[in-house]
Amino acid sequence: MLSWVVHYKNKYPGGKVQASENAIDVYDVQNNHAVALRKNGAGQWVDESEKFGCVDKHCLAPIPKDARVHKVVDGKVGLDEKHEERIEKRADLLRGDRKILSEKEYEVEKK
Repeated sequence: MLSWVVHYKNKYPGGKVQASENAIDVYDVQNNHAVALRKNGAGQWVDESEKFGCVDKHCLAPIPKDARVHKVVDGKVGLDEKHEERIEKRADLLRGDRKILSEKEYEVEKK
């Protein structure tokens, strides 16, 4: 679960990720509810973004390395060693809805 928290902190710069044992809620920089994950009765994570009217859906597709500012350090969310230079590069990767696209989405966008 912690890796998902890091992924979404990187995908939605300036937003927030609220995580508990049974739920992960992701908000973009404008405080729009972006992604909602819940554990079901079997203990599996389920994407309930559509049910909650979120602006996005659960997707763990890799994002560009230059956008990866956060990482897991000693079991906690921390900053990557290259976070200062990546913060600058990340600005070029942001899109209108203030999120980072996946590597595949950038390839499609270039065509």
